[in-house]
Amino acid sequence: MFCLCIGNLTVSIMRRLERHYERLAFPFNWVVYVPLLTLAGFGSTVVATVMLYWLFLDPSKRTEERISTDIRFGTLVTVIIGIVTTFTGT
Repeated sequence: MFCLCIGNLTVSIMRRLERHYERLAFPFNWVVYVPLLTLAGFGSTVVATVMLYWLFLDPSKRTEERISTDIRFGTLVTVIIGIVTTFTGT
Protein backbone atom coordinates (compact mmCIF):
# COMPACT_ATOMS: atom_id res chain seq x y z
CA MET A 1 0.00 0.00 0.00
CA PHE A 2 2.87 2.34 0.91
CA CYS A 3 4.66 1.83 -2.42
CA LEU A 4 1.44 2.12 -4.41
CA CYS A 5 0.65 5.50 -2.88
CA ILE A 6 4.18 6.84 -3.31
CA GLY A 7 4.49 5.56 -6.88
CA ASN A 8 1.21 7.02 -8.06
CA LEU A 9 1.84 10.38 -6.43
CA THR A 10 5.42 10.65 -7.69
CA VAL A 11 4.54 9.68 -11.27
CA SER A 12 1.73 12.23 -11.35
CA ILE A 13 4.00 14.99 -10.07
CA MET A 14 6.89 14.11 -12.39
CA ARG A 15 4.65 14.06 -15.46
CA ARG A 16 3.66 17.63 -14.68
CA LEU A 17 7.31 18.62 -14.23
CA GLU A 18 8.62 16.93 -17.41
CA ARG A 19 8.67 20.20 -19.32
CA HIS A 20 11.43 21.50 -17.02
CA TYR A 21 13.98 18.82 -17.90
CA GLU A 22 12.75 16.96 -20.98
CA ARG A 23 14.20 19.29 -23.62
CA LEU A 24 17.52 19.91 -21.91
CA ALA A 25 20.66 18.29 -23.28
CA PHE A 26 22.61 15.70 -21.32
CA PRO A 27 23.86 16.15 -18.52
CA PHE A 28 21.71 19.20 -17.76
CA ASN A 29 18.51 17.17 -18.01
CA TRP A 30 19.76 14.96 -15.17
CA VAL A 31 20.94 17.96 -13.15
CA VAL A 32 17.36 19.22 -13.16
CA TYR A 33 15.62 15.82 -13.08
CA VAL A 34 17.26 14.34 -9.98
CA PRO A 35 16.48 17.24 -7.58
CA LEU A 36 12.89 17.40 -8.90
CA LEU A 37 12.54 13.65 -8.42
CA THR A 38 13.96 13.91 -4.91
CA LEU A 39 11.49 16.64 -3.97
CA ALA A 40 8.56 14.80 -5.56
CA GLY A 41 9.62 11.55 -3.89
CA PHE A 42 9.98 13.23 -0.51
CA GLY A 43 6.60 14.94 -0.78
CA SER A 44 4.89 11.75 -1.93
CA THR A 45 6.51 9.74 0.85
CA VAL A 46 5.43 12.23 3.51
CA VAL A 47 1.85 12.20 2.23
CA ALA A 48 1.76 8.38 2.02
CA THR A 49 3.34 7.95 5.45
CA VAL A 50 0.97 10.36 7.17
CA MET A 51 -2.05 8.91 5.38
CA LEU A 52 -1.20 5.27 6.07
CA TYR A 53 -0.10 5.82 9.66
CA TRP A 54 -3.27 7.78 10.35
CA LEU A 55 -5.52 5.18 8.72
CA PHE A 56 -3.94 1.85 9.63
CA LEU A 57 -1.39 2.02 12.42
CA ASP A 58 -2.28 1.80 16.07
CA PRO A 59 -1.48 5.18 17.70
CA SER A 60 0.63 3.50 20.38
CA LYS A 61 3.01 2.20 17.67
CA ARG A 62 3.59 5.59 16.05
CA THR A 63 7.00 6.90 17.02
CA GLU A 64 9.02 9.78 15.61
CA GLU A 65 11.93 7.48 14.88
CA ARG A 66 9.77 5.00 12.98
CA ILE A 67 8.05 7.70 10.94
CA SER A 68 11.38 9.40 10.17
CA THR A 69 12.92 6.10 9.05
CA ASP A 70 9.95 5.32 6.81
CA ILE A 71 10.13 8.75 5.18
CA ARG A 72 13.88 8.55 4.56
CA PHE A 73 13.72 4.99 3.24
CA GLY A 74 10.68 5.71 1.05
CA THR A 75 12.35 8.76 -0.46
CA LEU A 76 15.58 6.86 -1.15
CA VAL A 77 13.78 3.97 -2.83
CA THR A 78 11.64 6.38 -4.88
CA VAL A 79 14.72 8.22 -6.16
CA ILE A 80 16.56 5.00 -7.02
CA ILE A 81 13.59 3.49 -8.85
CA GLY A 82 12.90 6.79 -10.64
CA ILE A 83 16.49 7.06 -11.87
CA VAL A 84 16.65 3.42 -12.99
CA THR A 85 13.28 3.69 -14.74
CA THR A 86 14.26 6.89 -16.55
CA PHE A 87 17.73 5.62 -17.44
CA THR A 88 16.41 2.37 -18.93
CA GLY A 89 13.55 4.14 -20.69
CA THR A 90 10.80 1.96 -19.24
